[in-house]
Amino acid sequence: MHGRPWRLAFFFSAVYMAVCSVYVWQSDALLGRLSITRERLTEIAQIKGILFVFLTSILLFAGIGLLLRQILRREEAMQRQKEAMLHAEERATAALFATSVAHDMNNILSVCLAEVDALGETATAAQRDSMKNLGAACGNLVGLARRLMNIGQTAVSSPVDDIDLERECRDILALAKTHRHCRGCTLSIDAEGDLQIRANVLQLRQAILNLFLNAAEAMQGSGKIVLRLRRENGIVSIEMHDSGPGIPVEAREKIFSAFYSTKAGGMGLGLLSVKTCSDTHQGTVCVGDSPLGGAMFRMTLPVRGPVASTG
Repeated sequence: MHGRPWRLAFFFSAVYMAVCSVYVWQSDALLGRLSITRERLTEIAQIKGILFVFLTSILLFAGIGLLLRQILRREEAMQRQKEAMLHAEERATAALFATSVAHDMNNILSVCLAEVDALGETATAAQRDSMKNLGAACGNLVGLARRLMNIGQTAVSSPVDDIDLERECRDILALAKTHRHCRGCTLSIDAEGDLQIRANVLQLRQAILNLFLNAAEAMQGSGKIVLRLRRENGIVSIEMHDSGPGIPVEAREKIFSAFYSTKAGGMGLGLLSVKTCSDTHQGTVCVGDSPLGGAMFRMTLPVRGPVASTG
């Protein structure tokens, strides 16, 4: 690689010398065969000079253009490598920070779960359902903390299980109803077909819960939310419909980006979990208009679950 510029320079110089030599030799030979006056010979020499400059200019243009294009391509490749290294460094820093925070979260949640178990032993029958929901919420948080601690692993390596999607969604619905943003909303599920799928349970629960909460927040805690579940041709469709204000068309391409939110004070992370769940399972996610008058979020997942990469 170190000697390549010199080889290229030698190649272009050799081509330049060869073309010039052929031009001078052939033009002199042609003039030698012609019987012309001295004035005519001078005129032809001037034309030869102009043609010589023209031809060499073309050669120089072509050679310099090729070299500059090669240099530009190398600079672009180096810039891409530099950006990739910066992104990798940022991800590594974020992963280290997430692991540290998750470790502390896990310790705190362990105390919370122990307290929930202790309170459950003395709770009344009416309180036990609330304690059960609280325990389930803490259990989900423990799972999320463990995901953060294993953030260096690929998402597809997360455990995938056979689950009953409708049952999971009804459990999530019961949990969502206890959230302060959902208490004034009407939540329901419309499910059809065999909804047995393979998926990462924790990711799926978090994505669907965030869809419920996102809809409730958009309606400011009052309105109708319907979760529609369908299965067709090996694909499960999860649609969240609400009667809220909807999503502006110009915001729909950015709505799943990190830290982007259409709500005042929103963190822009809830819908990111939906996108992450979709990507992990090789599914799709989109947003549109709902017959209820608000937004419709549709996530599709393959019934057989994600296919691990062999690369």
